[in-house]
Amino acid sequence: MPFGICTLLFFTSLGYWNYQLRLPKFSSHHYSHFTQNDSSTLSKLRIRETLKPDRYYWKYIAEVSETDKRSTTGRILLQLKKEAVSNPPEVDAILLTYAATEDIPSPMNPDQFDYSAYMRSLNVHHRMILENNFIIKHSERQTSLKGWAEKLRNRCVIALKRTDLPDDERAILQALVLGEKREVSKELYNAYAAAGAVHILAVSGLHVGMLAFGLQWLFKPIRRFRWGKVMTAVLLILLLFGYAVFTGLSPSVTRAATMFSLFMVAQQLDRPTNSMNTLFLSFFILLLINPLWLFQVGFQLSYAAVFSIVWLQPSLFRIWFPKYTILRKLWAITTVTITAQIGVLPLSLYYFHQLPLLFLLTNLVMMPILGLLMLFGILMVLLSVLNSNPPLITKYFSKFMGGINDFIRWVAGQETFLITDISFSTRIAVVSYLTLFSLMLFLQKRKASNTYAVLVGASVFIGIMIYESYTIRPARFIIFQKSRETLLAVQSDDILSLYTSNSDSLQNKYPIKSFTLKNNIKKLNQSNIPTVFKIMEKTFLVIDSTSVYPSQKIDVLILTQSPKLHLEKVIATTQPNLIIADGSNYNSYVRRWKKTCEIKRLPFYHTGTKGAFILEQ
Repeated sequence: MPFGICTLLFFTSLGYWNYQLRLPKFSSHHYSHFTQNDSSTLSKLRIRETLKPDRYYWKYIAEVSETDKRSTTGRILLQLKKEAVSNPPEVDAILLTYAATEDIPSPMNPDQFDYSAYMRSLNVHHRMILENNFIIKHSERQTSLKGWAEKLRNRCVIALKRTDLPDDERAILQALVLGEKREVSKELYNAYAAAGAVHILAVSGLHVGMLAFGLQWLFKPIRRFRWGKVMTAVLLILLLFGYAVFTGLSPSVTRAATMFSLFMVAQQLDRPTNSMNTLFLSFFILLLINPLWLFQVGFQLSYAAVFSIVWLQPSLFRIWFPKYTILRKLWAITTVTITAQIGVLPLSLYYFHQLPLLFLLTNLVMMPILGLLMLFGILMVLLSVLNSNPPLITKYFSKFMGGINDFIRWVAGQETFLITDISFSTRIAVVSYLTLFSLMLFLQKRKASNTYAVLVGASVFIGIMIYESYTIRPARFIIFQKSRETLLAVQSDDILSLYTSNSDSLQNKYPIKSFTLKNNIKKLNQSNIPTVFKIMEKTFLVIDSTSVYPSQKIDVLILTQSPKLHLEKVIATTQPNLIIADGSNYNSYVRRWKKTCEIKRLPFYHTGTKGAFILEQ
């Protein structure tokens, strides 16, 4: 026992130390030590990764190699305005820029997706927005391995676009074989998610495993030679990691390539191996290389699924041993699917807030044909690059992919079997895994101590559920930040009263949907915005585009929809203690109001600058 505790403390300390070394404040050469926010500096950037662009910007992760002629390190989010850049740069391009670095903005509304936190998990802490005149020089450099893979992948994408494949079928093919998901439409992606098949779109351990076993079968004749086992092991490692680089080196693919490489090497060298030990060895190696992977959703889901499969699937498979081979194969697929879903269930509910009950049907159909789909997909890519796609092959592959997409859409359309908007807190997610872990121990060894562990875990889980259901949360008044729209809300425990001029239901729209999920809102009422109302012993007055207001003393003045008024006169009449302008106002008006408040020495709050205004009881 003391040895186990010491080992745990050692690896925990090692991980913490390794993580701390990656932070900018502990790196003396990090660019942030030589720059100031909103102050332009001369920087030399090398593009390392292409991100999905939005409506206005091309997005990249770049390495800052020089700052004001000092050698530096560190990664930055680079945003290039589309209207200013006609030919966007590719991976490995060198940019000499004179621009300012700034913090990546935090969410403007409570309980929304935090893009800045996501970028920090990629070790990116600042951003740089470039227009064309900020780029002094743009040049190419010797291509790196990752840059070469990016160019090859882009070449394959361009070649596929020349074929007669419909857009949806081509997008799924690119995601499945090339790891390129940027062209998958939102509608189709949501359909795969609702059907419980979204893991097929992300190149992961499933794809790498099929490739590994296919290569192992292909190289089987080589083992007959004198050094055949060693040659097979080396070729497997090179090809698996080559595929990982080619598809973008995502954490899940890197995990799978590392784990399968360890499995294959041990197998080819006839060395005994333990699946669980190999899994944890790959986990340790990858976090030693990059501890920030631990905070990425794909990495967490990947290891949770594989851990559950390795530990539970053999026991579940032994429950029934079908007589016929095809039934055994179907039973094996079923047990793998069930155990993987058990492993990722708490994380899926925590991150995605939905549970597709037809996931078993989807995977029973998709798993047997996935290998065939990858085989023909790779063939289609190769033929496209060689510009020799036979029309007959393209036609039948298009029908095959179209049939799969239609099946996925049909499953996703069975809304009765899709549970959505599940509120799942961090505490419940953690306790869920503790309960699952104790249950796994019990299924492995049914002894008294494991029985007690299950009972304790279940009791804690039920206790947390009851605690969160009956805990009364303090009331809050919120003015959400949303461009060209006014959203006021009063939260009273699990009831949200929403006040807006929008006649459409906002329950499933930004920013209300995320807020209701995170706060476990059970009931939402929507009504028009009142002119004068009192909350938490404060009187609020709302002045909209009509510029009509009563002559009475108030505590807080809310300006919406850019009213044309003489603010000094309004202040003299209503005598507010605070003035708030939301995101529905013109910026020119907001600047004028702010200046007036500064003259009057009156607090001014703009949600477009500071984020949502929140008043708690």
